[in-house]
Amino acid sequence: MKMKTLVSIAGLAAGLVLLAGCASTPNHATPLSKEQILLQPDVKDKPPVIFQKGLEEVRLAGLRALTFVGCEVKTQEPLFLSGRRPNKVGFFVGSGGETVKIFLYPQSDSETHVWVDTDLSFIGLAGQQGWNKQVIEEMTNILNKTTTGSSQ
Repeated sequence: MKMKTLVSIAGLAAGLVLLAGCASTPNHATPLSKEQILLQPDVKDKPPVIFQKGLEEVRLAGLRALTFVGCEVKTQEPLFLSGRRPNKVGFFVGSGGETVKIFLYPQSDSETHVWVDTDLSFIGLAGQQGWNKQVIEEMTNILNKTTTGSSQ
């Protein structure tokens, strides 16, 4: 009887691990196009954060912001970045494991629209948090420093 319960628990745990890896990331073989960015569920009908900077400068700030919040960068495309925070196990609940995505849309040569979305995994849901605000704040800090630094 105990063995049957142990096997059931192991099966349930394995199923939960599989579910944890199913965060909604864009499923594409080639980099997203400018038009495809606007159709992504994490972007569609949501207001962007607007930076008065060119795409490449904002993209580099996005990469730095991902590492600032503890993400390991997993995807680097011209218009899409993503990173994943490492899992941590605490006394009561695990944390980490969030996937942070940055969608970039070059409105013009000097204006870039940005959407940040954090996906939480099922297993660590209780101990995880959204990183959208921190990523945007860090991108803003980085881009403001480059403006300040270039005018001195």
